[in-house]
Amino acid sequence: LAVKMEEKIADKAVSKTERPVIADKRENTDKAKLTYMEKKELAALEEQMPELEEKIGNLENLLNELTDFEKIRETGDLLEETRNALEEAELRWMELSEKEG
Repeated sequence: LAVKMEEKIADKAVSKTERPVIADKRENTDKAKLTYMEKKELAALEEQMPELEEKIGNLENLLNELTDFEKIRETGDLLEETRNALEEAELRWMELSEKEG
């Protein structure tokens, strides 16, 4: 009788340790899916990034043509802001793409 009780206790201990692992796997697969809003954001980023790249190219060309110091500074600042926006968009795009699968 004592041996049977020990076996039952051991079985329960094993099953308790296995359950959280299975639950964790389910949680990971649920978290890996994109929400509707994330899908919309991903699509918007895919449209926004080429526009930002084109804007950067135009600003770089404009910067090469300018001679007025004030306009050069303003264009340089705008170029830096646009590059930062593109970098943030690319990072978010990569994050969502990885999450998508």
